[in-house]
This record gives sequence, structure tokens and C-alpha cells, in this order.
Amino acid sequence: MSFLPVQITYISKENDGLSGAKVNLKGNEVFLASSHFDRQQNISVMKALLKQSLLRVHVEVSAFCNRRCGFCPNTNGSRINNKQLLPETIYLRILQDLQEISYDKLFGFHQYNEPLADRIILTRIAQARKFLPDSPLVIHSNGDYLDRDYLEALADAGLTGLNISIYGPNNGEFIDSYILGRMNALAKKLDLSFEMKIEKPRYRYLQAVEFRSMKVQLMAMNYWDTGYNRGELVEAGPQLKRTSPCFYPFQDLTVDWRGNILPCCNVYPDSPEHTQWVTGNLSDGRSIFEHYADSDLVEWRRNLIRFYPKGSPCESCSRLEHPELASPENINVMDQLANELIKTDQTPFCT
Repeated sequence: MSFLPVQITYISKENDGLSGAKVNLKGNEVFLASSHFDRQQNISVMKALLKQSLLRVHVEVSAFCNRRCGFCPNTNGSRINNKQLLPETIYLRILQDLQEISYDKLFGFHQYNEPLADRIILTRIAQARKFLPDSPLVIHSNGDYLDRDYLEALADAGLTGLNISIYGPNNGEFIDSYILGRMNALAKKLDLSFEMKIEKPRYRYLQAVEFRSMKVQLMAMNYWDTGYNRGELVEAGPQLKRTSPCFYPFQDLTVDWRGNILPCCNVYPDSPEHTQWVTGNLSDGRSIFEHYADSDLVEWRRNLIRFYPKGSPCESCSRLEHPELASPENINVMDQLANELIKTDQTPFCT
């Protein structure tokens, strides 16, 4: 087996006071600073850390989902009758905080919900566009509520990306003929001509089209084979013991419909097994900067940057797991970097 080198570039940020390193693991580049691993009290440092690190924000603006896919924790039906919305006060505060740092990276409206089930999403998109004029605004949807008029309204509101997941019958069974038939039917319903980008039978299909200022994609994946086990809640994806570093708590900020801050998109607080992994809640009045830089997310980061076995709920996660990178040289490089950046000892959190 050939091993790819972990690439590390040390950098100094004189303007915002942050220094650290850019680490590239197989094309995934992340900024790491000592401030990621110690709880911060200085709001200027918090803002600089978020601005330098964050690539994606995911906000679950509503709770309801109309499906029960077998590879998703929603298979227990906990979202079927849940019509709750994220409080607008919390949502607007997230946008205001992001506006303060001129955030221009991806902003999404989804987690374990169906965001198009409630047309309040049009207001939420327009609000995000007002506060974040340069951010790509993206939705993942099952497409069940979508028609041509709704598509036009999404474009009017300022959405720039719509990824429509095409699922098979029987709670998501991947059947090629069914998948392709549903893609064709939805394209006809939307009056769009899609171009096939990826065609891998029994594995993945991807069709895409540009519609006004929005990229629309029809996506089908065999999640039974390629998905994640969602923090050990479902039986999907490859079976493995994770050793790779995980940069999710550095690069992503995930908020569920309750205002919970989550360390990862695979954490599902509807399940009693996962409530302990919530790192905070925005109803406490604190900013996203404080929740990112002065919360249990700090402990998660300490435990996730090295090549070594992870504890629950990360123990068997396959998200960006790259066993081919676990060479003695790479293990040593990441250990050395961790020792340089983590100034104080602390018991690993995610175990």
C-alpha cells in the first residue's frame, strides 16, 4: 500500500493575531491553531478563529421530515409529526454573527429535516441572502414538495444550490430502474433538461442543470453501502474502526431546530444515545463565536486530530476515513503538530 504524505504549511496571521498551520489530508485542507484547543475568553480571538476556520454552516430551520429512510436515524419516525421551527430570534442572531465576520462560505438549511416541507424556508433564504450576500446558499431536499412554481420562488429568494436526493422504495432501497424513473419524472415535473454527470449502476447517479442563478442537482447514492452509521445509530456504510483525524468540529458549525450546537452532522439529538453529545444551545444568549471557541467543541478537537482509534460516537465513522494515510511518518507528523498546538493536557472527550 502506498502512503500519501500529510502536507503541513505553517502560517502567521499578523492582522488577526492567529498563527498556526494549514494541514492538507488528501485534498481536505484545514487551518489549525492553538486557539482551537483551549477555551477562549477574548471575543476578538473568537471571531478571528471562526473567520479563519469555518467553511460550512448548517442550520436546521425546521424539524419535520416526511420520510423514514432506513439509513437515517429518522427511520424511527420521530420527525413525522414534528412541525416545530427553529425560533426566528436564534436564526437571525446566527446570521448577524456571521455578518460580523463577513462570512462568505457555504450556508445550508438542512440537517435531518425536509426544508421544503414548510414555505417559511423562502423567508429564511431571503433573510440569509440579506445578511450573507456573498455566501452560497444551499439546500438538500427529497424533492417531494417541489414543483416549477416552488423552484422559481426559491430562485427569487436567493438560493444558489438545490441538491435533490432521489431515494428508492422500501425506505430507501437502491433500485437503479426506480431511481432513473424518478429522476426522469421529476425533471419533467420541473420542466428542466438535466445532463447526466455521473452514472454508476448500483452505486451513484448525478444529473445537473443551471437554472437562473441556481445549480440544481438530482443525486442518488447507495447509502446502504456508502453512507455513514450516524454515530452508531443505523446500520449503513462500511464497517471499520476509525483512526483518521476528523476536522468537522474545526470547519463546520451545525445547529439543529432546537438551537443545539452539534459537533458533527452525524449527531442526532432526537435519540437518547446522542443527547450527551450536544455541546451547547443558542437559547443561552451566547454568540456562535463563544459556542465555537469556548465550549465542549474544544475537547472534541483535542481528541480528533491524531491518527489513533476514536471512541463513541466516532468509533466506526467512515466520513473521510483514509486508512491509506496512516503511515508511521504521517502519524508522527500529526502527533508532533498536536503536541505543538495543544498546550495543556486534558482527558479526551470523545471516548
